[in-house]
Amino acid sequence: MAGFELITAAGQGAYYFEDLAALSQRPVAAEDRWTLPGVTAGFRFAREVAEVVSVGIIGADGVTAWGDCVGVSYGGQAGRAPVLRVEALQNYLAENVAPALRGVFFSTFREAAQWVAGQDYLPSVAYGLSQAFLVHFSGTRTATETLCAEWDLPLPTAPVALHGSCGSNRFENADTMIVNRLAVLPHTQVEEPFTQFGGEGQVILEYAQWLVRRLAELAPDSYRPSLHFDVHGAWGKVFGASHDREFGFAEKLLKICNGYPVTVESPYVESNLESQVEAFHSLRRRLKEKGLPLGVAVDEWANSPTAIQKFISAEAVDEVHIKMPTFGSLHNAIEAVRLCQRHQIRSLLGGSCIETDLSAKLTVHLALAFRPDATVVKPGMGINEGLSLMRNEMSRTLAQINFRTKG
Repeated sequence: MAGFELITAAGQGAYYFEDLAALSQRPVAAEDRWTLPGVTAGFRFAREVAEVVSVGIIGADGVTAWGDCVGVSYGGQAGRAPVLRVEALQNYLAENVAPALRGVFFSTFREAAQWVAGQDYLPSVAYGLSQAFLVHFSGTRTATETLCAEWDLPLPTAPVALHGSCGSNRFENADTMIVNRLAVLPHTQVEEPFTQFGGEGQVILEYAQWLVRRLAELAPDSYRPSLHFDVHGAWGKVFGASHDREFGFAEKLLKICNGYPVTVESPYVESNLESQVEAFHSLRRRLKEKGLPLGVAVDEWANSPTAIQKFISAEAVDEVHIKMPTFGSLHNAIEAVRLCQRHQIRSLLGGSCIETDLSAKLTVHLALAFRPDATVVKPGMGINEGLSLMRNEMSRTLAQINFRTKG
């Protein structure tokens, strides 16, 4: 099929743009974030409504297939694109993307996604456009079936593990994750290191004590989730060069978690990729030398398969959070999962709380087809809403595949 027309629609993400640099300077109450001036380029204020542009491609059959161009909540940080604005992005699409689509021909989604990945488009644009092509080429099939057919993969027969993110509502959201038996939780949010992590990490340690107690109270012994703490660089900011303090924290955390697998995400957030790789490599080496089985996961600066390869080659990580909107085309997220699998590094197929129902559903299909170790519950920060959306999409898809396979 040759040529596509493009239409756009203004949309809204499921949470907020937040200026992490502004929020990290001092504790900021939620009600004050709307008026606190932003400090990162592109932010007017520390918290703003998340903007989205839906992009529709129209083929010769006249059917419109939609995808959503979204960014991440903490835009403009760690090598990531600035926050997007609807009017500017719609103009960009009209001037740079629509003319190119009128002259292209693709026979498969894989071909289209590779083409998108090869264009110098903004990551949010490539993300949304590749979503639309996946919908277009799936037709009456599920997107999972399309992906499995084009990558010669077996059709899935089981769901993928779900990973919850509690945001700042650490206690109520953790309870929700536990009663819903999520495989990984609670993915704590740390925006201000000394109040949300603690000068010796004591805030996280106290929270971990509470979390383990709630697991005992709300769940049977057979439920043993992995415990995942995202600290957004607070480890490095609080402990600095003091290895004794970091070892003390790690030992206490592992003891409190009492045999549950434990991972710390983003212990450091450095100013560039090379420094991030070196910091992670050094920390992971120190932990191994001390015999501390604490997993280390990277998010910031792991914005492409090439960047992930640098962390893997340096033996700097146990897990990679693949934040899909920063990877651009779905092709790149797929390559990132496969790269982790080849090197036996855990992969977390994630994204951002500011994504949409559409991008979250298509994440489910990538997860079912390519089988990362877990996929993040999204969009939003309420758990129930994103969990309902993703779990139901997964269940319906598996039921369709099972019906067709048996038929």
